Amino acid sequence: MGTCSNYVFLCFFFLSVASQQSISKAYETYIVHMDVSLMPKPFTSHHSWYTSSLATVADSSSPPSSSRLLYTYSNAINGFSAILSSAELEAVKTLPGYLSSTKDKPVKLDTTHSYRFLGLNHDHGAWPASNYGDNVIIGLVDTGIWPESKSFKDDGIGEIPSRWRGVCESCSDFNSSLCNRKLIGARSFGKGMLAKKPEMSMSSPRDTEGHGTHTSSTAAGNYVEDAAFYGYAAGTARGVAPKARIAMYKVVSGGDGVVSDVLAAVDQAIDDGVDVLSMSLGFDSLALDEDPIAVGAFAAMEKGIFVSTSAGNAGPNDGTLHNGYPWVLNVAAGTLDRKFEGTLHLSDGYSVTGQSLYPGKFPAEKYFSIVYVVACQNEGSLEKARGKIVVCLDITNTLGLQVVRVQNSSVVGAVFVSNDTDTIEFFIRTTTPTLFLELKQGKKLVDYITNGSPEAKQASFKFHETRFNAKPSPQLAKYSSRGPSRVSPYILKPDILAPGDSILASCPAAVRSAMMTTSYVLDNMNNSIQDLGSQRSQPASPLGIGAGHIDPNKALNPGLVYDTSSEDYVNFLCAMNFTKNQIQTITRSVISSCTNPSLDLNYPSFITFSDANGTNSVREFRRTVTYVGQGSSVYTARISEFYEGLSVRVSPDTIEFKRKFEKKNFTLTIEGKMMNKTFGSLSWVESKGKIVVRSPIVIM
Repeated sequence: MGTCSNYVFLCFFFLSVASQQSISKAYETYIVHMDVSLMPKPFTSHHSWYTSSLATVADSSSPPSSSRLLYTYSNAINGFSAILSSAELEAVKTLPGYLSSTKDKPVKLDTTHSYRFLGLNHDHGAWPASNYGDNVIIGLVDTGIWPESKSFKDDGIGEIPSRWRGVCESCSDFNSSLCNRKLIGARSFGKGMLAKKPEMSMSSPRDTEGHGTHTSSTAAGNYVEDAAFYGYAAGTARGVAPKARIAMYKVVSGGDGVVSDVLAAVDQAIDDGVDVLSMSLGFDSLALDEDPIAVGAFAAMEKGIFVSTSAGNAGPNDGTLHNGYPWVLNVAAGTLDRKFEGTLHLSDGYSVTGQSLYPGKFPAEKYFSIVYVVACQNEGSLEKARGKIVVCLDITNTLGLQVVRVQNSSVVGAVFVSNDTDTIEFFIRTTTPTLFLELKQGKKLVDYITNGSPEAKQASFKFHETRFNAKPSPQLAKYSSRGPSRVSPYILKPDILAPGDSILASCPAAVRSAMMTTSYVLDNMNNSIQDLGSQRSQPASPLGIGAGHIDPNKALNPGLVYDTSSEDYVNFLCAMNFTKNQIQTITRSVISSCTNPSLDLNYPSFITFSDANGTNSVREFRRTVTYVGQGSSVYTARISEFYEGLSVRVSPDTIEFKRKFEKKNFTLTIEGKMMNKTFGSLSWVESKGKIVVRSPIVIM
């Protein structure tokens, strides 16, 4: 797709056009889908066909049409993206082979212990069986990468797989020599964003925001000893697949990214030969045929590429997730059994421990006066507490304001008492020595210092404490987006829950240098702990939503699997009433007719919707399971309890397999008054009790 120097030229071109022509709002970037089977024979390539076609529709007064062809797509979709006037777009729609077009849209960005939490073991199970991901190539579509991080060193990594066809770009701030046997590719895609904002710089794959460096080190960072975040979460860090290769495709800069660039990145990643595509970004409320991740992921799936996507950070309301397509893994964010804490010590020996991520040091065994301030959001009250430790009780849901006011005051430190866990997560990394206590625990402290002896009114802090085995865990993070998918509500999404809250990972030095500033705390309130050269792993598939813990060592023999083909997906799209052109846009294949439409995909979960009228109804799901165990085996169905008046049954309730890869069919029927949102499960239990294959059942 070009080198960094080409992007510098491109930026200059658009700046020139902006100054000479002031590309008006009449010009927009569009993604155009084409039927390549209709390309006229005289053309030797799709690119030449598109260039010639644009020349025939260009306005005589507009800039040269060849300069406005941004990308030619050959893998993710069949088509191109170009800057067009409204009149030119209408002319494009008359071209032979035209299928559809959409306007370019913005994209939304979404261990030393977590590998133990997931049950990964160095001696046996999934890690050694997969050789820690050796020779797996993970392509990440993100904000770029900081190659100097220790997470991307290639110690202990073998030669680059011969099937790899990608490159490492060179430019002023990113030399190709920074790539190695671990970081094998790095590209930047910014033509679409430059067309929208010519003043931006997208000329390098270097990450200056942190998101891409964080996600790539989480997935495949190499071993980094003595990793920590200012003393918290200390230990040897690694990614989930520490021997896997990383290829970065930068599509976002300054928080901005667009559809055309994402499509170009996916298109290139497929051509480069990645094995896995990981995308922690998405587009909200786009139809399947307009969503570049949906369309690009379908093409990747057909090439045998595994696609993992984030659910988003728009929770906790229902229907807030993106990337809810049947052909991708959609991952929700969950918590670990680890807490970061600090302790308040009173001079009479009383102490209390709470949550904290204060990175600084507190004077050892130095005590300060501690006072209870009724209204910590009041600047006058805080001024009276200058030089003291304040205890702030949040009973009016003003915790965020209180934290800001305290950090801008002259108090020595603070203890915030609140049950507002969402706000605590946002503000836990503070620039003032700070502790967060739950309401019940905090009220005891308030009573103690209010009614206690004078000795009880002197206090000191101790920070950088890490506690394990915290309960309950795992839990779905409150900010994590929920299903069902608005664009595909007939399948249960997200698919799995994975550690995504307070994850230690690599971070660009440019971002790390700003971490101690108040503006960073307020403007970058993500829930990931980041530190240069270290990472905490975010796994591909540790937990099924509502399905309990999955032992990754037993996952080597899952017993039963559910297979879905491209033909099944086409039938699914037909049942959703997509037109032939829309289906061809998604699948890049011409369909003759929709003869077998079905919303009932062979999916390892079940979802149906409640009836507000309370009438009796019946919903049937037909599934096929494939046996992947050894020898013969018998599985028996076990259904969890549901509320009275609702019947859930399976037929047959026992299935017997005589050989590996044998397939069996069953039907799950839900019958009764579906008036309430409820959750349950179907479990297929192997006769010896060693394997349980559990599928969620949800009534929304």
